[in-house]
Amino acid sequence: MDFDSIQTAKLIDVPNEETIHAYYDTARVPIKYLPEENEETDIYLVVEVMPEFPNGLKALFDFIYDNLKYPSDALEKEIQGRVMVGVVIDENGSVTQPKILKSISPSLDKEALRIVSIMPKWKAGKLNGVPVKVKMSFPVIFKLPNDDNALKTDSLIESIEE
Repeated sequence: MDFDSIQTAKLIDVPNEETIHAYYDTARVPIKYLPEENEETDIYLVVEVMPEFPNGLKALFDFIYDNLKYPSDALEKEIQGRVMVGVVIDENGSVTQPKILKSISPSLDKEALRIVSIMPKWKAGKLNGVPVKVKMSFPVIFKLPNDDNALKTDSLIESIEE
């Protein structure tokens, strides 16, 4: 058998570490499946107890509203909307790995990331009673000050739940 012509497959995570056979270009090749070692293997999307901002969802939007500094260039250009922010809430409840998932403008994105950077610790998510890292996302809503419902927390929560 000519081993130089055999291509290798990427190792993937499988619950058990049995040796099984995979078919690649009609060659029968035994492959040992092992978990990948990277820092994202222990970040969950859904857990038994999801992370929670101190005092709940309303308190999260109150925090955002109280700390929001509308960028002057966005005010002048009358830019408004939702910036979606993704974060990881770690085992200690710290907000880490902030990332813009949906952008409106660079200045609004920067302000959304600034707000995330000053957030207090959350209640950590738990899986089987053990705190774990959990990926979360939430909007930072920018509404122009002359809008009648601008930045009223209850109306923001209602618009998100729709």
